[in-house]
Amino acid sequence: MTEEQRVKRRRWSSWLPLSLVTILVLLALAAVRPNLIPEAHRFLGVHLGWLYLGSMSVFLVFALLLGFSSFGKRKLGTANSQPEFSRVTWFAMVLSAGTSVQFVYSAVAEPLMQAAAPPFGRAGPQEGALNAMNITLFHWSLHPWAVFTVVALCLAYASHRRELPLKFSSAFYPALGDRVHGRPGAVIDAIATLSTILIVAATLVTSAPAITAGLEHLWHVPPGLTTQLGIVLAVSCVATIAAASGLRNAMRRFCELNLVIIVGLLLFVLLAGQTLYLAASFADNIWAYLSYLPSNANELGLGANHTESRWLQRWTVPYWAWWIAWAPAVGLFIAKISKGRTIRDVVVFVLIVPALVSSAWFATLGNAAFFEQTQGQGMMSFAASGHQEAAIFELLDSLPWSQLGIVLTIMCMLLCAITSTAAASVAMAASASKSRAQRVYGAGTAGIIAFATLCAGSAIALWSAALAMALPLCGLILVMCVCLLRAVRTEDRS
Repeated sequence: MTEEQRVKRRRWSSWLPLSLVTILVLLALAAVRPNLIPEAHRFLGVHLGWLYLGSMSVFLVFALLLGFSSFGKRKLGTANSQPEFSRVTWFAMVLSAGTSVQFVYSAVAEPLMQAAAPPFGRAGPQEGALNAMNITLFHWSLHPWAVFTVVALCLAYASHRRELPLKFSSAFYPALGDRVHGRPGAVIDAIATLSTILIVAATLVTSAPAITAGLEHLWHVPPGLTTQLGIVLAVSCVATIAAASGLRNAMRRFCELNLVIIVGLLLFVLLAGQTLYLAASFADNIWAYLSYLPSNANELGLGANHTESRWLQRWTVPYWAWWIAWAPAVGLFIAKISKGRTIRDVVVFVLIVPALVSSAWFATLGNAAFFEQTQGQGMMSFAASGHQEAAIFELLDSLPWSQLGIVLTIMCMLLCAITSTAAASVAMAASASKSRAQRVYGAGTAGIIAFATLCAGSAIALWSAALAMALPLCGLILVMCVCLLRAVRTEDRS
């Protein structure tokens, strides 16, 4: 980048604080008109949900085709570039960036809720638990990791191979040229920053009641607002310290510990529960999911009928909006840590392996809940009552050594909240000249917004604002795919 381009970048970097101003305006609107933002988001979902539904399948196909084509061997960096982290540490950081507290408790709550109220007219492999797990895996397996993979590849290729700044806008260089260093690039970066802060703050708000439910279940901690505010404050502070310490220090250790806890909790449920039943159910779930993946993508997408469309507005559309809104943070972080890897490495370890881990996680906990349900535990009515985050603790209560399982679950929730927040903060400061200050700014801002949202009781408005960011981002990511394809093909011909 020339000196003139650096001057333009510094000039237009002043656009980025507009993201914080926009958030303050949204919070003010939420205070004055509580229903305005949720209604606007609902309008977008009803009339433009088809864009999310179709795009997510495009991202999955694009990532797989690119990774297993001749372009897959291309290194993200120069010929002499070497990975900064070992494969295990790299994967731990990838998994930690893309998982949140919802990943922990939804593994029990969503399968039970899907079984209790399946979509109208839904055709599946069979009725009951298998059908519910099929839908759950559709929401949590390949598709979410596909959008993370696409964004990570676009940014890593632009930064490590074409030596552009590690900014969201750099992926658009094949389309915009040097204008990515000026106003158009600054606007694109501001959209990504706004989405990141909103989605992280919304995730922190969601994390508070889930962790509180575990503390109440184990130690009878009062589940009020004070406890939730304390959790948000503690998670934000630890995430800020982890982000400020850099990737090789606390951030790396937190991610490695998070992977150990996830695997440990998975093995605990598998061994303490009905091991043979869970193993057989997992095999059935994976076979059903892969067998019905094309029809699911159509039926729970653009091919849905009127009655299914109403169900999609409640489930699939918000999920797809959530993943898309989260993609800039996760993609930037993964791109930062993936220098020296190949395109195929990223597709395998950011798409396929995390999808397998997610499938094993949801199948194990979900089927354990179904088994306990048949034994009269009554968790289905509990999960369907609206207290989703507490369903996993009801499951663990039914297992031997339940106290150990609950402690592991609380630790897992805390680490998921900390690592995802810290990863987003690192992503926002990926190419900043004052990187540590920017990382502190990212985590601190998200924590302050989450704290204020809980105090104001406007969590729904915050979530709706975060999910509404998926609309411009969806179009931008589709353009990024075209730009990446153009970049790899142009380099191939040169």
